[in-house]
Amino acid sequence: MQLRPYQATWLVLRPGAHPIGQTPHATASNAPVSGIAVDGEALRARVAVDQPGDVYVTGRYRGETYGGTVTVDDPLTPIALDGPWQFRFDREGAQTVARPLGSWTALDPAFSGTGVYRRDVDIPDGFRTDGLRVLLDLGSVRDLAAVSVNGSPPRHVDWQPYTLDVTDLLREGTNTVEVRVTNTQTNAFEGRANPSGLLGPVVLRPQRVLDVTLGAGEQVRSLALAAAPASARVLPGGSVQVTAVIDGIAPDRLSGALAVSAPDGWTVQPASQRYDVASSGTPVTLRPTVTVTAGKSTADGTYEVRLTATGDDGRTATATVQVVVTHSLVAWEFARDGDAEGWTAANQLTPFTVSGGVLATSATGGDPFLVQSQPLSQDLAQGLIVEVTMSTSVSSQGQVFWTTAAQGGFSEDKSARFVVTGGPTRTYTITIPAQGTRLTGLRLDPTTTQGDIRIEAIRILPGGGA
Repeated sequence: MQLRPYQATWLVLRPGAHPIGQTPHATASNAPVSGIAVDGEALRARVAVDQPGDVYVTGRYRGETYGGTVTVDDPLTPIALDGPWQFRFDREGAQTVARPLGSWTALDPAFSGTGVYRRDVDIPDGFRTDGLRVLLDLGSVRDLAAVSVNGSPPRHVDWQPYTLDVTDLLREGTNTVEVRVTNTQTNAFEGRANPSGLLGPVVLRPQRVLDVTLGAGEQVRSLALAAAPASARVLPGGSVQVTAVIDGIAPDRLSGALAVSAPDGWTVQPASQRYDVASSGTPVTLRPTVTVTAGKSTADGTYEVRLTATGDDGRTATATVQVVVTHSLVAWEFARDGDAEGWTAANQLTPFTVSGGVLATSATGGDPFLVQSQPLSQDLAQGLIVEVTMSTSVSSQGQVFWTTAAQGGFSEDKSARFVVTGGPTRTYTITIPAQGTRLTGLRLDPTTTQGDIRIEAIRILPGGGA
């Protein structure tokens, strides 16, 4: 059994209810198994599948091993509920605002209570076919959720996975989804601005429930491939590290070759590599990595990087990564020693040292921040993305503030927080929402505690749209 963070599962053990060796049980599967039973000379397992491909189940009964596979051809295409949601705090006088999913601390870091998220989603004809069930996957929730679909009584989901069956609540055409999320009292009582609300991503995920027949002594093989991250954003000439997640099962060894292809003018290191691990009839996972570098002359746009795993038994599996190449609108990369490029230590930071492409400083208190002293003028009609590449000696929380032509002065309602992980250099991405004005100023709070800070770059990139 594997449990994700914040996930809870009930286990009920009844002594004598399942005599050892006399009760069929599943030993491995690449899909959730809800039950298994004897079916003549074979076993029959019921599984729930949310993506096309081969599904395998292995089991044991009376000292014998069993195995079986089935191929799912349904596309089982999920519906992403991304984009803006209507959001309001559940308190007197609260206004409804349209905003993407994310922690409501960007609006009020000290609020403890309930926030209400609401949006419409169109269900196409044929999405609810016979034998198909639909799950609403809320993704990450902080901390308790109650879901209503088309005005239904609320259904509560209080722990991971924040998923519930909404098959009976959906209809073809327009559906309204409302999610009420309640956080803890920590934000109000301790002022810690813990992430709160519906963080997502939210997805309607169709599932096919089917039976798999397991034959005595039958051996199973399977090969699946995923890529992480599934999407990335780089500058021309920039690199992204991709992890290939190879899952499979084989009677002896899971082995083969991983090949990666990229657009002309790009480099992949390594472009191909072998994988080989003992399986012996049990599921195994490998995570080889590759570095993909965009060509320096690559035009802005979205490009596909394809990964292909080819097993020595002839099986193949593919995965893709969508790489967005974007030129910086503004970049501070500290290329000249001694030049902070307009950034000033405004509060609780030691004097800057700029050398070797790094701006180095130390936080001396719990509210350190630096401010760009030069005025900016960037259109916010499509939103903007702020990239901060830095390392810190401690894990903490960061925050980016901005000013606009419509509203000067830094304030919480024009800011976004992000989690800072101490250790090696990391790139943090902060989104400034689309609005009908221009960006005029920028402030970076790199931590909320004392520690060393090394900033390699701060960049402003085009946003993804309204």
